[in-house]
Amino acid sequence: MVGLALRAMLLPITHGQDFVVWDLASRGTLAGVNVFAHHPHYPGGPYTYVPLFLYVELPVQWLALHAGWSFTVLGKLPIVAGDLLAAALIAAYFRQRRYGDVVMALATALYFLNPLVLYNGAFYGRFDGFCVGLFLLALRFYEPGRPRSWRFPLLYAVAVAAKTYPGFILPWLLLRARGQRIRVVAALVAVLGGLSLPYLLTSPVPFFKDVVLYDAGKLPGNLSWQSILLQPHLFARGALLSHDAARWLSYALLALFVIALFLFTRLDLYTYCLVAILLFLVLSKVVIEQYFLWPMPFLIFAAVERRSWSSWSLLTLLSVTGMAINPYIHPFTERVLPANALLAACILAYALTRKPAADKTTSHH
Repeated sequence: MVGLALRAMLLPITHGQDFVVWDLASRGTLAGVNVFAHHPHYPGGPYTYVPLFLYVELPVQWLALHAGWSFTVLGKLPIVAGDLLAAALIAAYFRQRRYGDVVMALATALYFLNPLVLYNGAFYGRFDGFCVGLFLLALRFYEPGRPRSWRFPLLYAVAVAAKTYPGFILPWLLLRARGQRIRVVAALVAVLGGLSLPYLLTSPVPFFKDVVLYDAGKLPGNLSWQSILLQPHLFARGALLSHDAARWLSYALLALFVIALFLFTRLDLYTYCLVAILLFLVLSKVVIEQYFLWPMPFLIFAAVERRSWSSWSLLTLLSVTGMAINPYIHPFTERVLPANALLAACILAYALTRKPAADKTTSHH
């Protein structure tokens, strides 16, 4: 109730540039515009995702336009629903493992009342919480004893369609969930292809550029430690790398990330989810504070269930860092470059020291 009350207060206050993209893209789509081929006048970059969330925003945008209600409020409701779903699934995780109400309440509050989660969703209007909820929902229906079930593959494909990061666990699924890998691949092709089909048929090249290639040409920035290599004022002889060299380094680190995903498949599923996301935060050239929401449920599972102080510490570090360095609340500005390297080192050290937990990937029904 406290979490819902806080969100009700935060919803109408304001929104960030990302939310303007959802607003303009849904308005344009309702007007019959292909927003991948003909970009509205976005304040930042284009809509760079498979259009699942765009479709979710269409009915609330229609209601806002025809009823005269605020899209700032209505457009955030699916995001709040995602937060609520994630909180319910965190509680269900601990209930299924026979923890008491106090532990369930604590674990749920660590996410649902987390200031970065509140800021990112109900205040700013990013939809990472929407994807967190869908990803946890898919994992809840992972049933290794029922390889012929389509529930997990379809729910997993929907989570990947919301944002790409659930796709990080695909190597684990291919190697460890062999009974379901054909269904997983088929579901990904069907769901991603079905959602994207209108744009694949009418504007395949612009769609591919926006969804796949948009980040490819970017230089390292935001909270990525790689941005340090481009700062001439930090080194006596100028920047350590040219722009072209920095891009090639980022491609090499991305390839290393893919290789590393196959090296950690010995881990149990939930630990693998956590490690895969953390490795991306270390090896990606684009790291934004919203990405810190992705590992939070898995850090909560490890912190509470394993009584892991390192998990508690990293959860706190990501929450504090995300709140201190962002576009609205930034007492330390977005370019605390030495801190970027220190943060990456902490994340990497934590990820590399994870060990498999007891297998808890049995049916959660």
